[in-house]
Amino acid sequence: MQKFVISAGVLLVSLGLAVPGLGDALTGKQLLAQCQAPTPTACTSTLHDMAAKLDNDPDLCLPEEYDPEQLREAFIAWAKDNPDQLDQSALEAVRAAMTDAFPCEE
Repeated sequence: MQKFVISAGVLLVSLGLAVPGLGDALTGKQLLAQCQAPTPTACTSTLHDMAAKLDNDPDLCLPEEYDPEQLREAFIAWAKDNPDQLDQSALEAVRAAMTDAFPCEE
């Protein structure tokens, strides 16, 4: 039983799902792959967590209420327009994508 628990934990960590903040180790390219998966649950969860981290970013004005699918669609659109920026960290890519999608009005 202990071997199963350890194996399951290793699998989750390798998928970037087990440890909060682990999404920081993802690249934009890896996040895009998650977002384009048939079941993008890991993507929407990561985007939701990253949006929470970016909540106080002065260049980003997310709506108070949003659908996680909005974040996914915004990220995919940004990624298609900026493939040269997908090697940066997923957090930086999400920051750029959300700033484009939800700019603050001056």
